[in-house]
Amino acid sequence: MLFRSTALRGAQETFEALRRTSPDDLHANFRLGTIYQKLATEGPVEQRDEWLTRSDQAIRRALDAASTPQQRAEAYSLLGSNAKTRWIADWREAPAATRLEAALGSAHLADATQAYLAAYAEDLGSFYPGVNALSLLTMQRLLAERCPDAWEANFDDPERARAVLADQAACEKRIGAALQLALGLDPVVPVPHDEEDHWAALTRADVVLLTTDRPRRVEAEYRKAAARVADDAFALSAVRRG
Repeated sequence: MLFRSTALRGAQETFEALRRTSPDDLHANFRLGTIYQKLATEGPVEQRDEWLTRSDQAIRRALDAASTPQQRAEAYSLLGSNAKTRWIADWREAPAATRLEAALGSAHLADATQAYLAAYAEDLGSFYPGVNALSLLTMQRLLAERCPDAWEANFDDPERARAVLADQAACEKRIGAALQLALGLDPVVPVPHDEEDHWAALTRADVVLLTTDRPRRVEAEYRKAAARVADDAFALSAVRRG
């Protein structure tokens, strides 16, 4: 109840007490990972790194205790979310003139991408890590195209830089195609989907955004998704955070 009511400090104390009793408790560590994650994004900026570190520690304990692909996918997704928070901070705090290079050069971009890819590989039916992996691969490709010198600086030679980017672009297409199929967006195989699934509706819109260059099509899908989740404040806030 404390966790759901967003009384984060009280929830932190409760689940830390539970963890002291049972250090490897999967549920307690998952909850602590999320609580510290929320404290990092909602609390004072100067405490962000501390909360994210505590979140990572709790999530890794949960990952060690996980026994199913779904549990491992959840843990990797949470690690990806923490890395993405650090990545966003890196480029948001950079001067405007160097923001693109800061976004491309941040080690946290690769950390977030790999964590979401690991989560999606564990559970291909999980839309959340799939669309996050897709979005980060897409952003990295676009940044590399805008800042080729900054991209090539990460490699011993330009050929290797181009080869890695090509491999990631191919992975991006595979994930996009898999999500389109799973979400009923494929024109040849229109898989039925649950109209009441808010997360699927939002993910459909995100996938359309990432896989098409038709703005009106993207707008239409987001309008449909927004209408379905109008009464779900949590879903709306999560998708706005991105």
